[in-house]
Amino acid sequence: MTVLTGLLYQTVTLRTLGIAVVVTIVDVLVALPIAFYMAKVASTRWQRVLVIAVLMPLWASYLVKAYAWRSVLSSDGIVDWLVAPFGGQTPGYGLPATVITLAYL
Repeated sequence: MTVLTGLLYQTVTLRTLGIAVVVTIVDVLVALPIAFYMAKVASTRWQRVLVIAVLMPLWASYLVKAYAWRSVLSSDGIVDWLVAPFGGQTPGYGLPATVITLAYL
């Protein structure tokens, strides 16, 4: 019963569901235009190339990709290096970084 009434469990559950919803929305916004282009606009040759391009990341290890995003989004990563001169900062390891990584995966 503590799992249902405990504030910590409720917070973790709501945060997890929120991240899942945001990742799903991002994936739909990215996937639908690609799928439409592949189905309606691209030639047969380009359809084949695009299917391979879309499926290729699925063949790589999830762990390798997660650690790659960790290094890209870290405080001394490439994103920080690119946006620091303009006064920006990297998302670090917070919720935006989690959404970016999970949307990619």
